[in-house]
Order: sequence, then C-alpha cells, then structure tokens
Amino acid sequence: MRNSENALSAAKEEARNSRQLQEENAKAHLRTLTDLEASLAQSRDQADAFSSQIQKSDAERTELVKALTEKDCVITELQSEIQRMRDRLSDLEKKHALLPERFTSDNLDDVEAALVANVRKAAQASLQADLVMKTNEISRRDRTINTLQDRIKTLEKALAKNIEIQEKEGQADVHVIQSEKFDSPVTSDPDADKAGPDQDKDAPSTIMDDRTDYSQGLTAIAGNFSYQNLRSGNSTAHHVHNEVTSNTHQAPLRTSFGRLAGTSDENMDAAQSSSPVKRARAEDDDADYVEPKAARKVSSFLTFLVS
Repeated sequence: MRNSENALSAAKEEARNSRQLQEENAKAHLRTLTDLEASLAQSRDQADAFSSQIQKSDAERTELVKALTEKDCVITELQSEIQRMRDRLSDLEKKHALLPERFTSDNLDDVEAALVANVRKAAQASLQADLVMKTNEISRRDRTINTLQDRIKTLEKALAKNIEIQEKEGQADVHVIQSEKFDSPVTSDPDADKAGPDQDKDAPSTIMDDRTDYSQGLTAIAGNFSYQNLRSGNSTAHHVHNEVTSNTHQAPLRTSFGRLAGTSDENMDAAQSSSPVKRARAEDDDADYVEPKAARKVSSFLTFLVS
C-alpha cells in the first residue's frame, strides 16, 4: 500500500513539475509571441514608412521625368527655331546680295520699299538744304561783286582824274626840268654840252610818250583788279596806290619819265594832296606811304644822272 502511495505521490509530483514546466514554457512562448508581435508591428510601421518613401520617390521621379520631357520639348523647339533663324538669315543674305537688281526691277518688299523711301526723302531734304545754302551764297557773292564793281568804277574815275591832273602838271613842269638839267654841274662836261641840244630836241615827244605809257599803265592796273583783292574801299585805294607807287619807282629807268620825277616838291605835294587816290591812301594808312622830301630829291638827282 505504502508503495502505491509513494508511486502515486511521485506521479503527482512529476505531473506537478511537468505542469509547471509547461506553464513556464507557455509563458516563454507567450513572451516570445509578444515580442514577435511587437517586432511585427515595428516591421509593419517600417514597411509603411518604406512604402511612403517609395511613393514619394515615385512621385519625384515622375515629376523629374515630366520636367525632363518638357525640357526635351523646349530644346527641340529651340533647335527648330534656330534652324528657322538660320534659314531666314540665309534668305536675307541672298536678298541682300540681290538688292540692287531687285531695286532696279522694282521687286522690293514692303519693309525695303519703306526704307528706300525714307532714305530718298532724307537725301532730297539734305540736297535741298545744300541748294538753298549755295543759292544764298551765290546771291551774296553776286551782291559783293556788284558792290566791288561799283567801287572799281569809282576808282577808275578817280585814277583818270588823277592821271589828267598829273598830265597837266607834267606839261607845265617840262621847261623847269630842262632848265634844271642845263644848270646842273654834271652837264659842265664838254661832251655833255654837245649832246645837250640834240637830246633836248627829242625830249618833249619822249616825255609825252612816257606820260601816255604811264596813263595806259595806270588804266591797265585799274582794270586788272579781281574782286578777291578788293575787300573794302580803303583797301582798294591802298592796293592801287601800291601798284602806282611801284610803277612810279620803276619809271626812272626810262629817260624822259625820270625827268618828270625831278619836279619841284611844292608842285608834287599839291598834286598828291588833290588826288583822290592820295586821300583814300591817307584814310587807310597815311604814315606808311608818305615819301620824304629828301628821298624825292635824292631820287630826282639819281634819275637826272641816269638820264
């Protein structure tokens, strides 16, 4: 009996231990299951996050693909526009090369025709302005020429009057010049006395010829002036006086006119003071052209020696 009780107790103890072991195993499995469920939930969360990231990446990729597609379209359009512009440039170059021919054949387009019309109007306006300016300049020069011609006529009248006065004074002083020559110490030479009468016979005609040449020379000087040398009335008289003075200084080389240069200082001063040319010269610059009396005396004496 006792053995059966012991065996029963041992069986109960073994069953109790086995039950405890099973409970512990069940708890361990439960804990493992709980951990697995938590891990599974975490994995699900991670999977959801990964799915969201994948969706986001897919959306970004889609947008990038769309942007690339749009850029490709823009690039294609730009390339087409560049090609069209190149073709247009080639056409314009060809039209530019043929522009003279098309202008001659009146085959211009609207833009070119408008440009040609504007250029033509501008050129016509410029030419008309130049024409008006040149016409005004020609009118001004014509008025200047007419004024200067009137001054030349006035000067010719003054010169003619001066020549007439000098001719009258030269005729009055011929005998004085001849008497001065005979009274000069230079003519005390016997040869000079012999040659004197013969020379005096021809003196009057020679003097008249020289006076005629001198008058013609003055008239030619007055007629040969150009309007470029005549800036004013005073400058005209000044220039003519220079011409007359230079001719007068060269005249002593001729024998008979050199005798006229030896006339008296009083008569010469009176003739010059009554001359219109002398008065015009005095208005311009009186001090520069008044010949000293001593210089005239020396010139007369040298002229007398030459003659």
